[in-house]
Amino acid sequence: MVLRRWGFTLFLLLAYVAVFHLWGVLDRGGILAVTLVATGILLGFFFRAWKRGYFQNRWDAAAHASVLLDLILEGTLVRDHSGYGFYLCAAAFALVLGGYRTSRLRRTRAGWNPSGATAEGFPS
Repeated sequence: MVLRRWGFTLFLLLAYVAVFHLWGVLDRGGILAVTLVATGILLGFFFRAWKRGYFQNRWDAAAHASVLLDLILEGTLVRDHSGYGFYLCAAAFALVLGGYRTSRLRRTRAGWNPSGATAEGFPS
């Protein structure tokens, strides 16, 4: 049950950290290639999660999409990927995504549903 509620979020966080570690050992061309491939793969998983009703609502989906946007922007615009500052970004994403998902899941379990979200997680 936990993986059903948190699986994609945990996968996205692990993939985010893994991509940054991989960038640390690649040249500029490798970074661009990994960025495009990883973002494409993660986007496929994102749409799969969307179709399966993983997200609590559109804000939850947008928060997850912001991680993908950060990957594409970091991989294409930032030249230097030395250091481990990305852990702070990963922690911030974890706090925002985790906090929001936790609050929405608690409210849904308690029967509080002001947005009119259906069982699939999107407003009807």
